[in-house]
Amino acid sequence: MRGPSSACLLVWLASLALAHPYHVSSTELVYDRDSGRLAGTLRVFADDLEGSLRERLQRRVQLEEGAELEPLLAELVEAGISLRGAGEQEHPAAFIGWHLEGTRAVLQFSLPALFGLPGLELRNALLCDRLPDQSNLVQLTVEGARETLLCSAEEPWQPVSLQLPPTGELSVRSLGERGPTLLLLPGVGCDARFFEPFMQRHAQRYQMHACNLPGTAGSPLPEGLDPDWRSGAWLAHAERAVHLWLRSQGEPSVVLLGHGLGGLLAARLAVAFPERFVAVVALDAWHPLQLARLEPTAQRPLCERVAQRQAALSDEAWWQQRLASVQVWSGDALRSEELLEMQRRVPREVQARYQLEWFDSRLDAELRSLGGRLLNLEATLDAAASEAAFPGAVQVRVEGAGHALLDDAPAQVDAALAEFLSGLEGR
Repeated sequence: MRGPSSACLLVWLASLALAHPYHVSSTELVYDRDSGRLAGTLRVFADDLEGSLRERLQRRVQLEEGAELEPLLAELVEAGISLRGAGEQEHPAAFIGWHLEGTRAVLQFSLPALFGLPGLELRNALLCDRLPDQSNLVQLTVEGARETLLCSAEEPWQPVSLQLPPTGELSVRSLGERGPTLLLLPGVGCDARFFEPFMQRHAQRYQMHACNLPGTAGSPLPEGLDPDWRSGAWLAHAERAVHLWLRSQGEPSVVLLGHGLGGLLAARLAVAFPERFVAVVALDAWHPLQLARLEPTAQRPLCERVAQRQAALSDEAWWQQRLASVQVWSGDALRSEELLEMQRRVPREVQARYQLEWFDSRLDAELRSLGGRLLNLEATLDAAASEAAFPGAVQVRVEGAGHALLDDAPAQVDAALAEFLSGLEGR
């Protein structure tokens, strides 16, 4: 059901606030270009929310109880709010936090920006299971355009007509006509040609699609988008572009293979669209986060551990860590100098922000759920640290290689990949 105009909406909400026998929530849902997600702020009558929590806990509940209620509030939001495209798996909201604002509770959450999928629908069924007359209004804002939706117990799903600007068609190099389908994602500064030797070796074994990611080799980059591959905005745009391209090809299930930052993008895609991507192969993808130098702490997200460790370093110690990182990445002196120059151009505070955008708390938690569907190949593998970060993943240390594993140790990578794919087929 389409909602009223914004002016009428405000008058209606004000009247409902005075006559609380009616039950209503209002949600502002705004597309955040920096993160590539929809940021949601939902306001609902506090006593209605307390009633729902009271039924769950079978005791008197007051929101002033604070932190101990947060897991239950997260369950309510994640169960009640979601997005889906036609034929796609439902994507629940990710709860962020909450606070009281007078007589209302304010709940914050985020959703994946699935714009571009046909038949996109939003669901807001918060409290509808308890209150049959509950009405949940949503005002969606995307790049300045607005749309108002009204969700209810009878009609919890509402179609979304707003769209982001087109991603532009990816330039993709394909080879092979048999075997498992591999989607190949290059790392920073590379394009589809990086995978050419690999594709030639396996033309009779796999069906392969090597992507030129946005901003490289004929794949367009939208005007005004941060072109740095490590920014959250670029990653979100690349994620959407790759998924839409693959959907256009009709591929039913795909193994994602990513090198460096392409491994991170592969993991993000597998987490966002688990029904489409059966496994992830990450080639030296996590080294920038210094996994081998982090103490595993199960109760704290990976991004928080990274931020704390990085912030504690002096400028000199931080730069020495960068130097050590480059020495591990590189296979020759020229490559070392190129990587060092790249490091010098990016201020420390910007690099720190990018690291947090790589692994937000949501992604960190969901990556852990990949388990045995993740093959993690690293040049410098600390088995204990990697197992703590990715429980159940297949871990392989590639001996004698620098960052470019496919160039430095092709036989080891090929053997590990073949064994991993064979194991997937046996499940």
